[in-house]
Amino acid sequence: MKLKTTKKTKPGVIKFKSKKIYRLYLRFTLITIGGLIIIVSLLIAFESFQNIKNYINNLTKTQVIEIEHQIIPTPTITILKPQIKVSYKSQKAPPITPEPTKEWGIAKQIGEYTWTMNVGEDERMATPQEIFQALNDYRQRHTGHSLNWDDKLAQYAQDRANYFIYIGKTDAHAGFKDYLEIQDGFIKLGFAGLGENSSFGYKLLGVHLIEWVFAGDKPHNDNQLNPEWTEVGIGVNNTAVDIIFAKERL
Repeated sequence: MKLKTTKKTKPGVIKFKSKKIYRLYLRFTLITIGGLIIIVSLLIAFESFQNIKNYINNLTKTQVIEIEHQIIPTPTITILKPQIKVSYKSQKAPPITPEPTKEWGIAKQIGEYTWTMNVGEDERMATPQEIFQALNDYRQRHTGHSLNWDDKLAQYAQDRANYFIYIGKTDAHAGFKDYLEIQDGFIKLGFAGLGENSSFGYKLLGVHLIEWVFAGDKPHNDNQLNPEWTEVGIGVNNTAVDIIFAKERL
């Protein structure tokens, strides 16, 4: 029996009748693959864009939350202090432009706490330590009581003298009263009793400030000779002088 043979092709292998058809098929395949690659690339790019957009949105939300958190007001804490019975005395010396009196060296009251005096000037302005020495010498002669220097009082007195220069005059003790009554000045300075003498516009040595200006009227003189005072601090800036007296440490 004679067998008839046939040619078989390998599985998966496509046979083409002509090269032209093969080239068309190859071109179609390449175009299809290229299109798929482009589509996949676009999908990947779109996905990445979405991820970046979501990240930016999340980041923006986080920043807004942080900003909103910062502007939330915090509660005010009130500290209650024990009540301390305190007192203060205040006197005030001449203003920036002394009104001339008819007599030299005679103090004239021009306000509730303000006095003026017609005096000459020295060759230079006294230092805080020179005024301190003159004050204690004056007190020793009249009362026998000296004062101790206190750095905290001196710093506050210096702040006051600097303020007088800033405003160009004294302030009728307004800042002193505000510091004691509103800003807990007694607690901050550490004394139960505080007093002030201040002057502006006099270029004088320490002995002349104490024995001419502050001794020129009874309220100021009584204040600087008060035997109850035990501590003092003095500040000087140009012709501005401030003396803070104190008693009874807290």
